[in-house]
Parts: sequence; C-alpha cells; structure tokens
Amino acid sequence: MKKKILLPILLLATMSLGGALVACDPGSNQPTSSTQSQYKVAIDNKAALEGEWYEGDAKDLELTLTPEANALQELQNKNLTVTSSDETVVKVTGLGLTALKEGTAKITVDYRGAKEEVNVTILSKSAKKKYGVAHEGTAEDPFTNEDALAVAKSEKYGGEVYYVKGIVASFYNAPGSRDDGMVAYFLEPATAGGEKFEIYKCFKENNGKLTDDDIWVGGEATAYGAFTKYNNQYETSSATFVSCTGEKPQPRQTLTKTFAETLAAGVALDDGASTWDYYKFQGYVTVKAGNDYYLTATKGEALTPGKSDEAHGAKDIKGTNAIELYGAGKVEALAAKLLEGAKVEVTMIVKNYHGTVENGLALVDADVTVLEAGTAWAVPEPAVANKTVTEFVALENNKKAAYSVKATIKAWKNDAADKYGNMTITDGTTDLVIYGCSATATALAWDGAGEYAFTNPQDFLTNEVTKDLKLGTEITMKLIRADYTNSSNVTTIQGTGVITAVKAPDAPTLESFTLDYSGLTNDKNSEITTDALEKLGQGNAHVTAVTASKIYCNTGSGGAFPTANGMVKGGTGSANGSIAFTLDVDVVKVEVKCHDFYKKDADHPTNSNSVQVNDLAAQLAPYTEDGTFGTLEFELAAGSKSITIETQKRVYIKEITFYYAASGDTPVAPVQEWDAAAIKTAIAGGTPAEATGHYEADGTETFTAYKISTAGMTITLNYNSAEAQHVKLELKLATKNSNTSRCGIWWQLPNNAASDIANVVQKTEVSLGGQALPVPEEKSLNYDNLANYNPAKSPDAKDGSSSLCCPVWVKVIELDLAAGDNTIVVKYLDGGYSYWVAGAQLVK
Repeated sequence: MKKKILLPILLLATMSLGGALVACDPGSNQPTSSTQSQYKVAIDNKAALEGEWYEGDAKDLELTLTPEANALQELQNKNLTVTSSDETVVKVTGLGLTALKEGTAKITVDYRGAKEEVNVTILSKSAKKKYGVAHEGTAEDPFTNEDALAVAKSEKYGGEVYYVKGIVASFYNAPGSRDDGMVAYFLEPATAGGEKFEIYKCFKENNGKLTDDDIWVGGEATAYGAFTKYNNQYETSSATFVSCTGEKPQPRQTLTKTFAETLAAGVALDDGASTWDYYKFQGYVTVKAGNDYYLTATKGEALTPGKSDEAHGAKDIKGTNAIELYGAGKVEALAAKLLEGAKVEVTMIVKNYHGTVENGLALVDADVTVLEAGTAWAVPEPAVANKTVTEFVALENNKKAAYSVKATIKAWKNDAADKYGNMTITDGTTDLVIYGCSATATALAWDGAGEYAFTNPQDFLTNEVTKDLKLGTEITMKLIRADYTNSSNVTTIQGTGVITAVKAPDAPTLESFTLDYSGLTNDKNSEITTDALEKLGQGNAHVTAVTASKIYCNTGSGGAFPTANGMVKGGTGSANGSIAFTLDVDVVKVEVKCHDFYKKDADHPTNSNSVQVNDLAAQLAPYTEDGTFGTLEFELAAGSKSITIETQKRVYIKEITFYYAASGDTPVAPVQEWDAAAIKTAIAGGTPAEATGHYEADGTETFTAYKISTAGMTITLNYNSAEAQHVKLELKLATKNSNTSRCGIWWQLPNNAASDIANVVQKTEVSLGGQALPVPEEKSLNYDNLANYNPAKSPDAKDGSSSLCCPVWVKVIELDLAAGDNTIVVKYLDGGYSYWVAGAQLVK
C-alpha cells in the first residue's frame, strides 16, 4: 500500500515546486502588478462633496469604475474600499458619508489599487455661523424678529425648524377669530417701522386652540416652526406655540361708538391688526355677498370702492365707507336678522384686513340686535341649462327655472303667425306648444323671489327678429313651463318665453364670371352701336340684356389714347358713359379692372346698383405703357340683377367681374349664445365685479360685463351638439380704454413693461371636455386682442376711475365639438390686466 501512494505524493510535490512562480491563492481577487494599471475610479460628484455642507448632512459617493462594474458588489467583494482620514468628522458607511462635526477629512476611494481622493469640509450647524445671526434659534436661544427675517431670506436656508421669540405687535388672526382656532401674529421689529416677521398658522401642541389667556398683544411669545414666504410676507409655514409672558391686558370693555368712529378705528389699524376692546355701533345692511354682509352709515348707501391692494393679489378693497360682517351668514340666526335695509346694532372686535374693516372675531347671534327690520334678499337667478324639446317636456311644471331650448318652428297656432307668438316647435322627436313668445328679452323676467314671470308685449309681428320668421326656421328660446289644464282636467304641456337666437343664413359661397374687354375692337373710335351691344356682354349666358350710352371701343390712334388695343372707354365731352346689364343671377359684388388715363382727383359716391368709376384717383392706377390697372370693388344689395357701370371718357375698363351666390348653400348662424347673465352663472374661482353701462355707437346701447382678473378664474360653457361640428368660440369683451394696448386675450405684457414684447406671458387657457387646447404660437399682442380698439366709452360703466370700452366680439379659438354634451372651459391663468366679459357664442 505504501509503495502505491509514493508516486502521487512525488507528483504533487513536483507540481507544487514547479508552479510556485506563476500561481497565487486562488481565493484572492487582487490583481497582479501587471494588470493593476487597467483599473480606474472617478468620483463623479466631487464638486458637490467639496461644496458647503453641515453637521448632520449625509451624502453618497457617486463613482464610475473602469472597467465598468457594480460599486456595491465590488465593496462586498473587498475590491473597493472607502476610507475617511478622520472618522470623527466624516463617517463612512459603504458609499455613504455622514457629517458628524465641524472639521475637514480626506475621503479616499481605492479600486483594485487605483485611487481617487476628495477633501471635504464640514461646517458647524450653528445658526450663528451659518447665517451670521445673533442667536441659535433653539429653545434655549431663540431667534429674534430680525434673526428670523435674515434666515428666511437666506439662500442657505433649507427648511429647518427654529424657535422664534418676540413681542406680539398685532394679530393677523386673533384668538377665536377663526372656526379652526388658528392664530397668526406679527412680531415687533427692533426699529420702529421696520419689517415684521409673521408667526402664521400657530396652534398649541396637538393642534390645540389658543385663547386670549394664552397670547395677547404686548406679550413676549415663543413659537417654533419652518419658514416660508407668501406674497411678500416672510412667515412660518406652520408654528407650534410655546409660551407668552408679560402683563396681560385688562379685560375687554365694550365701547359705544358711532358708525364713523368705528370705521375710522378700523382704518387706523395696521393690516391684520384688531382692537382689544369691543365696539358697539349701528348701521344699515346694504350688501350681501355669500356669507358676508356690508353695513353702511345710511340706508341704501352705495359702497365706495377703495384702491387696489397690490400686495395681496390685486384684491380690491370692498368699500371705504362700509364695515364688513365677515362670515355672519354661516350662523343661521344671524342670517335671519341681516336682511336687506335692516338697521342693526353690532358689538364686535374691529379688524383691518387688507384695508377692509371687518369683525376680528367670529360673530354669534347675541352680537347683532335688529333695530329696524329689513326685507328678504332677492333670490339670484339660477343658471339656464340647455335642453332639447324632448328633455323640456319631461321636466316638472314650475316657473322656478328657465331653459335654453333649440328647435324648429313646425306650425303656427291658427295657420299663420300672430302677435302673441303662438306656435308649435319640434326637435324632430317631440313637439311642444309655445303659448306666447317674443324676442324682447325683458318679456321673461326673474322676479327675485324665486320664480320667472312672462309678460307678452304682443310684438311678434313687428319685432325685427320675429316679424319675418317662417316655418322651418331654427330658433333658440329661453323657456319656462306654462302647462294648461282645462275644465275636463286634461293638461297640455306648454312653454312660454323669449327667442334668444335665430339661425341666420350663411354668408353664401360665391361664384363669378368675367367680361373681358382686352380684345374688343371697333372699326372706328366711335360709340358702340346698337347692333354691336352684344360685344359688351361677350356672349355670357347670365347676361340677358345690355344697353349702353356714350360707350366707345378704343383701337388706339396717334398716341392721344392708350396704345394697347381693346378696352371700353366711356363718356364724351361733359357727358358720362354707362353700360346697363340685366342678369339672371343675384349679384352681391362687382369688380371693375380699369385705369385713369388723366389721373384727376375727385370722389364720386357709389349708389346701390350704379357703380361709378369716375375720377377715383386714390384707387385707380394711372395708365402706363406696361398696362398698369387698378381694381375697384363694390358691394351691392342682395338680389341685384340690374347693374349699371358709369364712367367718363378718360377711364378705360379692361374687365368687369360679377359675383353671385352659388345655389344650394345652407345657412350659418351662431350655434349657441350666452348673454351676460348666463356668463355670470358660469363663472367660478372668484367673485367678478359687475359693470353695467351704455355707449354711443349708432345710438345708445346698454351692456353688462363681468371682470375676469383672478388667477384660476374660469367660465364654464355647456353645449349639447346635435352632431359633430367645427365651430369658433367668440367672447364679447370690454376693457379699460387705457389698457387696450396691453390687454390681449391669449397673451399679455408684464406689469410696467409696455415695450417688453419678448416677455409676454400666456393669459388664457381654453379646454374642451377636460383637454386643454393648444394656444396660438405667435406671442403677439395683436393676436385676438383689443390693442387697436378705441371706440366710444361708457361714461357710467367704471373699473375704478377708468371708463370701459363698449364690448366687441373677439374670436378666441376654434373647437371640434362632439355630438352630445360638450364642456368648454375658459380659464384665466394669471392675475394682472383683466378683461370684462359681456357674452359668449359659438359660431360656424
């Protein structure tokens, strides 16, 4: 046995000796010196690591290994190591670095012998060192008002939570002024009139509510929270109350004051500040806005608007002569007392909120006493929804709502239209009896008490809109139910209301034909004779007859006339020439291509069907050897079949083109129109101001418009389309006369940058069915705007001190409507220059 084992042992010894110079431990991944140089490592985020960071910060190494490899796997295999020269300054965990204390350390990365280093400097987390302030912002060493402002404004601030301590200068939201118990207060600055830091959204621990016993004006309060900036105010994003020390104010007193004294006390306060004592005063309930009410010194006194508060989103001050009872309508008992015109006595804390004088604490029933009863507030008119005839017939029979119904006139009540507007309309599926209608908008009125009333002016046969209506015409009506039940208890479903739109004929598609005289010749330069008159019609099938007087065909002679052959020359001596055409088509436009040989100045008016081309030097081209011509265009009354062209001897006519309506055209009309009242109900995202006035434009025309100026404000228009169709959305807009150069619909200039065209910003977004539509690419203030619009003003429609221009229709965008319901939203994207909306419409 031993002899048999000897040979393997010898062989093993031989192999071991022979391989000693070429083999290492097979379990090791370390390279030999001959392969080490092929490995490289790079720290990709070296610049960030060499930058500013502080105690407690943590950062990761970002490495690139060559050949490419997974750094974490190489760490695990011990082919990659990361070390810190001072683990008390920077601790290394895998590829992660944690700053432990102020100091410096060198971080070394070793990858299979290839090394890369980065020196890092850790700064103290001390607020004093980081921001150069006087205090650390800790519970033991809280910030002052000035410290908090400096830190909040610093680019180094990273959202840390700090303690802030200071004297309470005033409240923005006093204890008990909000239902949620939130308190906000300003700190007293070190220098009188200096900037104040605000402790905003302050609660006790676990959202506990603060009371007057916890915090008061003049107390030294401490709270902690993170910092932010809102509008132009530096403040806490939220804060937790710690304590308030100092002498508490005496218990609140109730001071009996006049309305004027109470108003003056509120105006004198800083923004957000409140009085400590209660004020008892009397006033009249004048305006209701949601849950808010406005009191004035005298009954029915108009609110005087104040200046715009630019620091708070350009919000208009509600009224310099009014005191607001903010949120009073939330208390049912108060809402029952605060009726229109009521004289009331109010006991309340007085507050100044962005210039509006209002109650500083939430009101309760006992705070208001009625001295003289008022009247119930008018119920606002509800939105007018779109319905088909079929849908309208299925509704309840009441006068509490009106609906916009599009239908076709199917029949007259007694086989002919009557002054009452009685007829039957249909949507193709269901018929509806109309018992009385008119195009006079005021015939259907909201009574303010919750119902509509229709008063028939009996003008159906005389009103311009309705007097020529025919069976088969498509109309849109604002309808209420007016069902009738006879003595046999049989009910007829009926509607009554006003016609708001009639589908007018489309602008016709035009066809044309041209009479070309460039080749017309005559034996002599003499008047065209009766037997040659057919030459003037050139054999066109639409020309049924031609007569002429003093019309010549020029052949050119001796340079006294144009050398080019042809063309009709009219007139001789002092007599005009004329060509009268009788046609078998209705001509709507005529173009005359001609030139003036002598080019004299005069201006002859154009009659309806008699086209004069005499002496119109501003339009006619003078004759030149190269044959320059001018073209005169004349619009004619519809249905013109007899056309006369008049001319004088120096005017030469080369061509006459007649335009007429093509057969088979279908009408075009507004698809849906929303008046100012409908626009009012369609506005959300803000409470728009209203202006009603008149302007002088071919007579006196009244208008009502609503101000769109708050970012995020929307106008939602709902339209039920019978079929898929392509339409245009148009808004009827008014604007300040002074802002027409900047007030675009799609784009607007930044404030105070009238020449900064390069920085115009998008102003409006239109969406269809929840999908925003593309905006025009050209950022030009001349795009769909009122830049060149300067018509008559309305002297009694005011936006502050500026008169509004009369409204005009402005195309906003083209839409592809789907069959069925379509929701169109016009959204105002940014505050700034506003526009006023008086109506909207869809047009083909």
